Amino acid sequence: MVNSQEWGQVGVMATRLRPHGWDTVLHDYGWQVCGGTYDLHPLSNGSLGSGCVHVDQYGRLFPSPLRFPSTRVNTSFGSWKPFVDKAHKQGIGFGLHLMQGIPKVAVAEKRPIYGSEYTADQIVAQPLCPSFVPDHWAIDAAHPGAAAYYDSLVTMWACFGILPIFMNVQFRVLGRLGLRLMPFPTQAFL
Repeated sequence: MVNSQEWGQVGVMATRLRPHGWDTVLHDYGWQVCGGTYDLHPLSNGSLGSGCVHVDQYGRLFPSPLRFPSTRVNTSFGSWKPFVDKAHKQGIGFGLHLMQGIPKVAVAEKRPIYGSEYTADQIVAQPLCPSFVPDHWAIDAAHPGAAAYYDSLVTMWACFGILPIFMNVQFRVLGRLGLRLMPFPTQAFL
């Protein structure tokens, strides 16, 4: 998905579906991957090493400014805030799908976890285990820095006006985040 397709979804939601009670667009995972389109092959075959994803100084995911120019903050990463504000003006909510884990690049660079004394490399599960996606390591949910990492992500996105946040997480993280379970045992909504 790219910017024009996302705006198309917001437009259809606002004009055709909102009258029937539908008022939120939920963007599936993959929006943070580098490049003009979402392609898992460079991530899974190792041609980009640990994956090319957009993260801030705290290892939190940001949208690709190439695929979503309306989110552009600079050439390194974007922010969903301008996009979300524009969707809200049309009466449409905007949510994101977040996979369990932490970007491998944040771990390799030992990025600090916002609001904590921990770094990304300290909260990964040992032995190293990929998450559901090849550009993330699984997180050790028992580590106190794990909750701090997810708290910083959820808080930042909520400040941007992003709700709901659909997460694939480990059960021990759920209680710390105050999430309620949905019908599928490994999924939760905020």
